[in-house]
Amino acid sequence: MTATYKAVARLLTMCQFSEADMGARIGTLSGGEKARVATRQVVFGGDGAVG
Repeated sequence: MTATYKAVARLLTMCQFSEADMGARIGTLSGGEKARVATRQVVFGGDGAVG
């Protein structure tokens, strides 16, 4: 499934990421932000999703 930029931006905003965070590389995020990204990947079917 391919999501549009607008759909991804809306999801990240709902997850309390700022617009500046949206342009950041994963490696520059804090540990808590990385955990939020990983949780969203699992919940919304990204790589590593269960079942």
